[in-house]
Amino acid sequence: MNEIKKYSYWLMSTPVLTDGQRLKLFEYFGSSQEVFFAREQDLIESNILKKDSIESLVRARDIYNLEESYISFTSSPFDFVTLEDDYYPNSLKYIHNIPYGLFFAGDMKKILGKKCVALVGARSCSAYGKRMAEELANELAKNDIVVISGLAKGIDSYAHTGSLKAGGITAAVLGCGVDIIYPKENAVLYEQIAKTGCVISEYAMGTSPQPRLFPLRNRIISGLCQTTVVVEARLKSGSLITADYALEQGKDIYVIPGRVGDSLSAGCNKLASQGAGIIFSIDQFLSDILELNSENRYSVITDNHAASKIELNSEQLLVYGLFDLYPKSLAQVQADANMDALKLVAITMELCHLGLLKEVFKNNYIINGVC
Repeated sequence: MNEIKKYSYWLMSTPVLTDGQRLKLFEYFGSSQEVFFAREQDLIESNILKKDSIESLVRARDIYNLEESYISFTSSPFDFVTLEDDYYPNSLKYIHNIPYGLFFAGDMKKILGKKCVALVGARSCSAYGKRMAEELANELAKNDIVVISGLAKGIDSYAHTGSLKAGGITAAVLGCGVDIIYPKENAVLYEQIAKTGCVISEYAMGTSPQPRLFPLRNRIISGLCQTTVVVEARLKSGSLITADYALEQGKDIYVIPGRVGDSLSAGCNKLASQGAGIIFSIDQFLSDILELNSENRYSVITDNHAASKIELNSEQLLVYGLFDLYPKSLAQVQADANMDALKLVAITMELCHLGLLKEVFKNNYIINGVC
């Protein structure tokens, strides 16, 4: 049995201590083993814990069967890394409120030494947000860039999915124990991420999802990455908390801009007004973060130049030009097209067949960019 890992496991798991206290005790005593065997007087002299907390820690430690608990953990599919390990993520060592350790499912080493980008955004996202998250993650994965997000509904899920579809490595940072799948509907996605990348949490095994835990985990999402991208976000959202952490950590922040007045884009537009980078094309963004000439990169999905690759008649070109990357209904377009409804439907179907438009939900279409 690895003695150091055994005591590290105890320090990470004991519910008597807060995350901040774990780190302070480790820094004061120098190792988890020294913390475990510290006398009550030593703990008092450290001036880290209050008297009642020290009594609780000593009492819990005396009745805790560490051998049995650690052996049980080692037979599970989970593992952990702490500041006492060589492969603790180096980027996290320089953030405020460093996590002493991280539990994980999968292989943490797959993301070490890699360029990582955080993709975060609204849970209740639009069809446009979904598309942008998936396509951006897909292109990042094709360029061997790890996509990191939070496994939440909406943008997070689509970011993970986009990376997986390209055969990339993606990591999810949870606001609960790594053995808790939340939300439950992401069970399959959780398994896919753990199989090819890793699922991470600083919280002890069995910790249930709690609102107070999610904002704090966002510092780890941004901390693991060189760049944070906010795809869609309201003015008050967890995504802006992630952006704040990234700013505090000296990381680059980019946003997908949106329409003025659109609540889902209000947070992104605010960040843009404060100096965040604006992604007006995937090529441009990749060129920025890879510091490479974008000459041989994929074409810009937000440049509506697809029609130039396919010869269209004047009516087709007119209808094509009335759609954009936000879903529009045929009723919205008809007034501007000044065209019979049946004819508009027919031309729209032709453009869909050519791959220039895409129906995202019933009678609502967006431009379907061509690479």
